[in-house]
Amino acid sequence: MKKKYILIDVLVVCAVIITVIVFAISQKEVNLSTETPQGNDTQKEEKIKKIVSVMKSKITLPVQIDRITTLVDITAEPNSILSKYVIHDVSPDIVNTWTNDTFKKIKTSSACKDIKTGLGEGINADYSYAVQDSSKTFFISITSQDCL
Repeated sequence: MKKKYILIDVLVVCAVIITVIVFAISQKEVNLSTETPQGNDTQKEEKIKKIVSVMKSKITLPVQIDRITTLVDITAEPNSILSKYVIHDVSPDIVNTWTNDTFKKIKTSSACKDIKTGLGEGINADYSYAVQDSSKTFFISITSQDCL
């Protein structure tokens, strides 16, 4: 049970930080519609770049999220905002119990709030987690379809 709680703690803290940043951006800093036309890729890419730029101006990377998670980068991808994390100081026995599905189940609720409040239709929230001193990685993509 302790293994699951560590992962949940990590993801909850990450979700809160990203939600606060995206909400602040969408409410105060980025004067763009919350609905991004899916047919206009240039507009969508510009919106993504602007959001990432504002996010990076608000925090100094890398930032320690909790005792085992560090946010190392936020990048603009063609259809998404990608948050990159490094997980450290966790036993390989615990890490080996984690899967992409584990991360997605825990992360979907908070990512859907980000999508609905700040990112807009057609912009995905992507998360990659690399485990320090290991080849183990996790990647999840949460789309507006996951939020139905």
